Amino acid sequence: MNIIKRNMSRIAFCMLFFAVSIQAADKNELKNSKETNNEKQNNTLPAETPPLGYVEPTQPAEGIKFAFPPATGSNPRFSAQKETGIKSNNGFLPERADDSVVERIINKHLQGESLTTYEEQILRNNINEIPYPGDGVFRPSITETSAVSRNASDLFFSEYSEGSGNNKYLEIYNGTGESADLSNYLIRYSQNGASTWNSTELGLSGTLLDGEVYVVAHSSADATILAEADTTESSISAFNGDDVRGLFKVADNDTSIIDIIGTQTGGDPGSGWDVAGVTNATKDHTLVRKSSVSSGNTNWSTSAGTTTDNSEWIVYDLQTWSYLGSHTMILPNLLSEGFESGSIPENWSLLNLDNHSANWYAYESSFYAHSGSFLARVYYRPLSAAPQNQPSDDWLITPKLDVVSGDSISFWARSSNSNPYESFNVRVSSTNAESAASFTDTLASVATVPTTWTRYTYALEPYAGQDIYIAVQHNTYDGWYLYVDDFSGPQVWIDDSPVIALNKDSINYGNTGLGGMSESVVIENLGASDLVVSSVASSNSDFTISTSSLTLTGGGDLETITITYTPTAVEGDTAHVVFTHNGSTSPDSIVVMGAGKDAIYWQDFESWAAELGLGVPQPIGVSQEGNMTWSADGASNGWEKATGTGNAYDGEYSAE
Repeated sequence: MNIIKRNMSRIAFCMLFFAVSIQAADKNELKNSKETNNEKQNNTLPAETPPLGYVEPTQPAEGIKFAFPPATGSNPRFSAQKETGIKSNNGFLPERADDSVVERIINKHLQGESLTTYEEQILRNNINEIPYPGDGVFRPSITETSAVSRNASDLFFSEYSEGSGNNKYLEIYNGTGESADLSNYLIRYSQNGASTWNSTELGLSGTLLDGEVYVVAHSSADATILAEADTTESSISAFNGDDVRGLFKVADNDTSIIDIIGTQTGGDPGSGWDVAGVTNATKDHTLVRKSSVSSGNTNWSTSAGTTTDNSEWIVYDLQTWSYLGSHTMILPNLLSEGFESGSIPENWSLLNLDNHSANWYAYESSFYAHSGSFLARVYYRPLSAAPQNQPSDDWLITPKLDVVSGDSISFWARSSNSNPYESFNVRVSSTNAESAASFTDTLASVATVPTTWTRYTYALEPYAGQDIYIAVQHNTYDGWYLYVDDFSGPQVWIDDSPVIALNKDSINYGNTGLGGMSESVVIENLGASDLVVSSVASSNSDFTISTSSLTLTGGGDLETITITYTPTAVEGDTAHVVFTHNGSTSPDSIVVMGAGKDAIYWQDFESWAAELGLGVPQPIGVSQEGNMTWSADGASNGWEKATGTGNAYDGEYSAE
């Protein structure tokens, strides 16, 4: 036993000497040795263990006051948030000032004190270069105005019904985020397409709570309508298909129109106006405002639209009253992505244009992440790769973004190493995310990304009113890793139709014993309308599914299903799991495969990832974990993995 202890002491001393030697190594030698640089090798360090040679950045003694963002939810893609704090209408300016001066100016601004022109310029020039103050703390960005709220701008018409007889009503929705005093609103009308308003108007009264509707119905309407009515009368609600109705707001003795149904230009349309490609839709139809609409529209032409896609309204048949009494407005899902799902989101895109396999992916490490447990990163392109001496060219592209005035894009980035620092471009496409050629605009070119987390914020004012894609293009020569995290920005565009997204396109169960094995698949609805999955079916009875149908509401609802593989023979199995639904891509499918083994339990250890430089035994439990043991004390008498084809019966790994 004493001999064993002496040997273990020698081993421990050698490992310590080895670690110290690495820290003292020349930087160039460290970079050239992939066997000794833990960060570049990527697969050896526990999440909370810093790499050798890592130096914690120093911070101001008193700290810096910053605004905290809303908490990250389980589904960041659809977290409907209001922006808080201040934001930038200018591009990134690299000049720096003394940190203590910047700290004083930020504190002054956050406390509501006015800034001089000089102080405002210093704040703008240095906001992105202040050292990162610690986990979970986000810096604000800057502007002269407050952040843009994405609640409804004011009340608006949410429903209109022109039915038979006196079955007519108007519904008004409040999605402003606060209660509305209805005494500040009134409804006016004109008949037969007239160009002037009638002298009769309806003043509203009472308080309309946020998220509630106010219904004005004809006093002789059907009982179903009257049950939902907040007020009844026989003038404003006595309309035909060619009569205009306008919603007005009264403020400071000034009356202004905020929404309209029909138009006072062009004369009498006849029976009614066309809406969403439906002829005479304002007669003998019910119109319901789409859930994606968050404000009134005084331009009837753009409100009515010419197709189901560009119209703000959904046209229903005569006497459709099932939507009366409530309204759904999907809060804009502002871009807020921290990759906490463990993968690049389904609605993001990747381009790999440098003839090398390395590309962007989500990486788990609470140590390296700016916040949370995940970040996105990309590995460098070796100069030796053909064609030689070329930079990386890997693109991480946001989903389509719906930009309004005042919007900006913001994210955090850092280099993993200073030899060399990483670099990137921020590019914009107003057409698609399918090719680099579509990204015709460059917002910024960052030649040197610090090794501490740095926030980059860019104004999108030139793109207000457009749908765009934004790309981070990694373009370093012979670099290391570029990390990015915590994107925030404009509203993510949502398709009005249901859109299915599956987090996997295939499942390989590998060698599976007769006891079977299960894997999960997440189904998500990226569209605004409900996704109805009428059937989930397998083409092979060895693969069974936990549910045969499901419905996901619009705006990011998701469900997890389980697919179980229970082989019935010692042979390979392959099948398709088919999802039939009401989206435009139906049917969708994923491939499932496995191989039956004549055993109750099967473990071949091939799912192990190689680990560099760690000689202590490791746990055997993996995705096919069984009743096996491992050495908790690190001694050599525990089970550990063995690598190399010479040690394995089949494959590369075994246990010893």
